[in-house]
This record gives sequence, structure tokens and C-alpha cells, in this order.
Amino acid sequence: ITVAVHGSGSLYLGPDTTLCPGNSIRLHAGQGYVTYRWQDGSTDSLFTVTQPGIYSVAATDGCGITSNDTILISAHPPIPFHIGADTSICFHDTLTITAPPGFINYQWNTYHITPDTGQVVKVFPDTNYLYKATAELLPGCFASDSLLVTVKHVPPVYLGNDTSFCFGQSVVLDAGNSFDTYLWNTGANTERISAATEGVYSVKATLNGCSSYDTMNIAHVYPLPSFSLGND
Repeated sequence: ITVAVHGSGSLYLGPDTTLCPGNSIRLHAGQGYVTYRWQDGSTDSLFTVTQPGIYSVAATDGCGITSNDTILISAHPPIPFHIGADTSICFHDTLTITAPPGFINYQWNTYHITPDTGQVVKVFPDTNYLYKATAELLPGCFASDSLLVTVKHVPPVYLGNDTSFCFGQSVVLDAGNSFDTYLWNTGANTERISAATEGVYSVKATLNGCSSYDTMNIAHVYPLPSFSLGND
């Protein structure tokens, strides 16, 4: 004679736990039972949880013995995650953004950024852009935040081509009237300066905290030729 023993063991769904937003937990009622009935009436041995709540199962083994267990799944508390306030940079500048530490991994959107998977990244957009970071605190448990980077553009400065002229002449260098402040390498802070000697002239013109630059070289100031009609 062969005797089959229906050993169902003990029914245990696991300890009470928490559920992160957007995550899911799979509950397993175990093997060795003939029938299963969850709190919603489903009859599989597995149950997928997508919302916090109280979940229970009744499992009946081959001997007609029913076991029960219940598990409390609470909502995971909000995950603090802030990558900074919206900010602005000048065109062609680079901004460093630092996300909070303590996460398994980080993923950023991939526009003008290096790297796109680190806690600390450098961004260099050429137009206004909303950067978003998503970080994983626990497997399947994510937090995210975004930061708007506004790119400020300034007009270019053009002082003109390099030049030369004769002694006694001069050239007016004009940085344009579109800026808030000016700083020349001569120490002047006006929109225009007059240059009469050989040398390199440069200007830094600033608008809304961003600057444009240009340089012009006066290569030669030629001496006047010696000229005489002779004595009276």
C-alpha cells in the first residue's frame, strides 16, 4: 500500500512591509495546498499588490485543513529628493547639478549632460531645458525631481579688423550699446575708447551677468616721412 502525506507546512505571507509608489509586491501563499482564496476572491497561489492595504489568504490542504494569514502593506513615506532650484546660466557655460546621496542609481534625461547616470552631473544646454533625475532608493522604489535651466544669450562684440595707421592718427573702438557694463584692458569702462598707439586692445562687455569678448590689434603706427623743400 502507498500512503501519500499532504504536508502543507505553515502558511506565511511574510512580515508586514511598505510599498513604494509605482512599485508592486508579489505575495506567495506557498505550495502544498489544494485551494487558495484571497481577500478579493482570487484563487491563485500568487497575488500581486499594487496599492497599500491589508491582504489575506485562506489555503486548504488535501486533508481539508484551512490555514489563514494576513499581511499589512503600508505606503512608503515620501522620499526626500531635491536636485536644486530652477536656475540660469550664460550661453556656453556649464552647470554642475548634485542629487541627494544614498540612492542605488540615478538616471537623468540625456540632453547636453555628462554623465547621465551619476549623482553629480554637468549640463551645458544651448537653450532653455528642464532636466529631470530619477533615483532608485530600494529595488523598484523610485523618487524624482526636475530643474529648469534657463540659458541667457548676449550679443557678440566686434571691434573690427586688426589695423595699422600713421603717427598722429587714431581709431575709435566701439563695443556697442547693448550692454550694462564695459571693461577694457586699458582700465576704461566706457562703450568706446580711442586708441593711438600700437598694441592689443580687448574688451569685456556684460549684459545681465553674461559677457561677450573681443580683441583688436593695432599692429603698426608708422612714423611720418621726413620731408623738406630745402632752405629759403
